[in-house]
Amino acid sequence: MGLKQNLHKLKEKYKGTKFEQSFGALHTFLYLPNITTHSGSHVRDAADLKRVMNTVIMAMIPVLIFGMFNAGYQHNLAINGVADFLSIDNFIIGLKKILPMLIVSYGVGLGIEFILQQ
Repeated sequence: MGLKQNLHKLKEKYKGTKFEQSFGALHTFLYLPNITTHSGSHVRDAADLKRVMNTVIMAMIPVLIFGMFNAGYQHNLAINGVADFLSIDNFIIGLKKILPMLIVSYGVGLGIEFILQQ
């Protein structure tokens, strides 16, 4: 049985409890929701909030890669006094500096979002 079916069973199991929103949020985060807007003054197109946020994340990837190069470059420049910008050493050092901050910030952000969902 796949993850989607297990999440759906958990969502149905906890329906009507205080954990219903958490399983619903996790299911919506991982998969496209089945509920759509049918009335009101909403714009009806294929772009929902999840797709828009995925576009934002994709647009930030080049910025993240540049930030990793720049962090490594600044580190090498401070230590050695001279450094080439486009070197694999700059990227590896920047990756070691940026990746832990990225993981912590995403983890805390998602954790707060799930806590506030309750």
